[in-house]
Amino acid sequence: MDGMTDTEFEIAVRVGLQRSDAIQFVVVYESPKDYPGQYVARAHFVGQGLRWASADTFIVRDSIAGIRRLIAPLGMCRINRDIKDDAVIVESWI
Repeated sequence: MDGMTDTEFEIAVRVGLQRSDAIQFVVVYESPKDYPGQYVARAHFVGQGLRWASADTFIVRDSIAGIRRLIAPLGMCRINRDIKDDAVIVESWI
């Protein structure tokens, strides 16, 4: 399995959610160039003077259900992709 384990991803996201200087969100992709045929969730941070996406904070699964099972219990809210988003984006979680 590429990316982090479920536990590693959960801990990284929970720590990120506690930051007071940034907002963390997770973007879910379907079949991105680096993982064709799979779903990938990547954590991103945005704050004043800060915009960051960790190349290491991601998970890869065979189904969207596998991604959602891990993210939903973290207390984040799901936002569907906007029509203007890149076609590989499925949804975001904040």
